[in-house]
Amino acid sequence: MEALVREFVELCDRPEPRAEVARRVREAPRERRLDLLGMALMGLPAGLGKQLPMLSALLVNTNSIRTLPDSVGELRALERLNARFNVLGALPATIGLLGQLLSLDVRRHVELPLTATDGH
Repeated sequence: MEALVREFVELCDRPEPRAEVARRVREAPRERRLDLLGMALMGLPAGLGKQLPMLSALLVNTNSIRTLPDSVGELRALERLNARFNVLGALPATIGLLGQLLSLDVRRHVELPLTATDGH
């Protein structure tokens, strides 16, 4: 768990929120949710899904995240993913593995490309 905490802290663009990020990541297994709203994150650790597979909510809105790691697909209990107000270029294909997902929010400032299957 401490390796994951260090990875999250290293992904903070500013020093101010680092202690709070560390505290919230440590509490995530007990809370089953990880709320990192506005914590100046530039990304998420690659091992997120392996380390926190029991998360039911991942709230990473209002950051500077460009990509979600493929391991997000390992968050099999995830019901809510809020990544709005980021700069995502695409969603990982593994997002389709989230069978419990009820809410996916990637609105505003997201640069998701349209594909041929969009009907456009």
